[in-house]
Amino acid sequence: MFKYADGFRFKKLKEKGQIILVIEATHKKYPNIKLVDYFFIKDTYLYRLSFSVSQQKYFKNYASLFTQMAETFQFINTPAETLTVREGTKTDHQLSIK
Repeated sequence: MFKYADGFRFKKLKEKGQIILVIEATHKKYPNIKLVDYFFIKDTYLYRLSFSVSQQKYFKNYASLFTQMAETFQFINTPAETLTVREGTKTDHQLSIK
């Protein structure tokens, strides 16, 4: 599951009261792959959002996009727990979490 090479970076963000744990790493088995995992904690559940770039040299082109996407996630209370993804001014997308 967590195939991080030694030397990964860890940081904590806080967005709208939600703590987001972020890990940036190189894949342990495939050193050319760059990984970014975002962890969200809600109640007693841990949610993970993962991104990877197969050519590490291109990672800088996507890093800010990954951060913006993770920072727009928002848990809302509905009969089924739902995660809302906001894309600028576009319509929200809701993903059921089961």
